[in-house]
Amino acid sequence: MKYLKRVFYFWLVINLNAFLMYNTSFFTKNGELFSITVGTLTLLLIIGLFIFSFPAIGLIKLISIKLYSFIYDSTKFICYFATILVHFEGLYTLLLGTSIQSEIITGLSIFGCFILFIYILYCFWKYRLEITIGMFLTNFVVYQFNFWVTTYLISTNKPDLLSKFMQQYLGIEHVTNPMKAVALLLFLAIFLTITIFLRKKGVYDYRSSKEQQQEKLREGYYARYR
Repeated sequence: MKYLKRVFYFWLVINLNAFLMYNTSFFTKNGELFSITVGTLTLLLIIGLFIFSFPAIGLIKLISIKLYSFIYDSTKFICYFATILVHFEGLYTLLLGTSIQSEIITGLSIFGCFILFIYILYCFWKYRLEITIGMFLTNFVVYQFNFWVTTYLISTNKPDLLSKFMQQYLGIEHVTNPMKAVALLLFLAIFLTITIFLRKKGVYDYRSSKEQQQEKLREGYYARYR
């Protein structure tokens, strides 16, 4: 029952994030503030993600045995991880494109990316919200401002805002998708640096008083620092 509960949470969170990112458009050409689209592809994605959730949670459980039980025991950890996994997709598409070769690479590397994100979130759990918001913003920019040349369904050579900026102000005539990915990674690094710096300076702390107390007493997740 505990396993099925975690599968459900993982599937629900990953679907909500995917729906918000890929089925919702803001400030459309028709003058609408936002629009929502649901099609056959969306339904297939929902089913596919449900099937994917079972081995995903199984792998998380296996990693937790080798690393730390908190990874599997914490529903909050699984929800945050599912969110980060979704919002890496935009950067990944820019870096590798959507060719047949890249699809093969994606299939081979998804296992490695999965483990990498679990480890990153585990090591920097204290800054999970900053990481999640940073990943969300980069993915939002990619998909809401069309920061690509070719997608699965649409091909367009219309320059986006980032391409125009790099052409006009940096003198780069041919802006490639990997260049855009590097620019967004730089933005992500700056965002995380600023927000984490503000956290360390005590400007804000979104964590509950219980978790802050756990950090002081080195309990729960923070027991690993003993």
